[in-house]
Amino acid sequence: MTIDKKEAIDELKMFLSQYQVKKIKDPKGIVYSEEAVFRMNIHTKNKSLMVFFDKDRIHIPGIGYYNVLNGPIDKGRLQSFLEKYVGEN
Repeated sequence: MTIDKKEAIDELKMFLSQYQVKKIKDPKGIVYSEEAVFRMNIHTKNKSLMVFFDKDRIHIPGIGYYNVLNGPIDKGRLQSFLEKYVGEN
């Protein structure tokens, strides 16, 4: 799914702001299954990011892996967000 509307990006930022994250220094051994991960391409004016969300991790290729300290990520709410904006792209 590609997110490029300011409204959608602002809503996603607000949702994610409730989570505390800590960068993982050595992500060796982390394996994600296709069923467990939400993937988004986020396009802003200046950059494009691919973001992978797992229940307690976020991975942004080229930037890093993050543990969600106060997770798990609410996948139901994330899924609702995706469904809200999937028809607009």
